[in-house]
Amino acid sequence: WLAGFSFGARVGLGVGIADPRVSKLIGVGLAVRMFDLGFLHDPRGDKPLGVVQATEDEYGARDEIEPFVSRIPEPKQLWLLGGATHLFPGKLDELESVLHTTIDWLEGFPEPQK
Repeated sequence: WLAGFSFGARVGLGVGIADPRVSKLIGVGLAVRMFDLGFLHDPRGDKPLGVVQATEDEYGARDEIEPFVSRIPEPKQLWLLGGATHLFPGKLDELESVLHTTIDWLEGFPEPQK
């Protein structure tokens, strides 16, 4: 598994997609205004990707992230945290809850055979 936040998501997802040791991916706070994340639109095998985004994220708000994620190949899932900005101030408990949901979703996918 691999998870990253903001720039960490940019770097981590780029590495995780190509690394056969990584089976599942989580990106939090994808900064689509700042970084080229177009590589996520390329096929990545069957690695499921969970994306958690703040609806008011100043680097990728709801109106930007929804169409961006819609172009990512399946399996993928987007969770939006209402009223939050990029660093989730005052929303960390809610973020933790959404991340538990994301992990539960990812656990529904079998681990690849080694």
